[in-house]
Amino acid sequence: MRRFFRPTWAEIDLDALVGNLRLLRRRLGARPKLMFVVKANAYGHDAVLCALAAQKARAADWLGVSSVEEGVALRDAGVKLPVLVLGSLYPFESVLAAAAHGLTPAVASLESARRVAEAAARVRRRIDVHVKVDTGMGRIGVRPEAAAALVADLSAMRGIRVQGLYTHMAKAEDDRSFTRRQLSAFGQVLKALDKQGLRPPSCTPRTRPPPCGTPSRASTSSARAWPPTASWTASRRSSRSRASSST
Repeated sequence: MRRFFRPTWAEIDLDALVGNLRLLRRRLGARPKLMFVVKANAYGHDAVLCALAAQKARAADWLGVSSVEEGVALRDAGVKLPVLVLGSLYPFESVLAAAAHGLTPAVASLESARRVAEAAARVRRRIDVHVKVDTGMGRIGVRPEAAAALVADLSAMRGIRVQGLYTHMAKAEDDRSFTRRQLSAFGQVLKALDKQGLRPPSCTPRTRPPPCGTPSRASTSSARAWPPTASWTASRRSSRSRASSST
């Protein structure tokens, strides 16, 4: 019985999607980790199916979601990969839910850090966090000049480990000058952390599809067209790829 009456639809080829991830992994090389962003229901591709396919094929190291609810849905479906919640966590109950389901929250302020520390005390275990640095996207994130101080404060809190640092490249596909300034600002944050011995194990810049950031990350899908220095230790890849779906 036909249940869909619209004139267009998307047919998702999971083999093509996994092939895209494997291609990106080959291009990244052995060192950087690959984050597969499946927020917004994997941009309409079905987050659970895409995440399970990537997990089964061992084609991604991390998954990225926008909310705790999205992360919990993946856990409920049997997804075991590390999951980073890219959006802000509020109210406090969402932080507790993230901890209970083994999700990694993004932190961009001392206030949110304190909420995570309180949740860690409540669940009696350490919570890993990634610090978001706003180098020009204008959404959530700590300003570059304040990032090192925030990481230092977090590192001194009980129950928290700063596992990663990332930023979001706003115009990697069409504004090289602005992207260079973003990469430079992110690099300055890393230098400041290096001087204090506080650089997280994972650091990346994150861009918007298609050019290319996790742990210490500053890339997006688009930033993959940029030189290796734009990748650091992790890269983000979204499910929005022409090879993975058709209409």
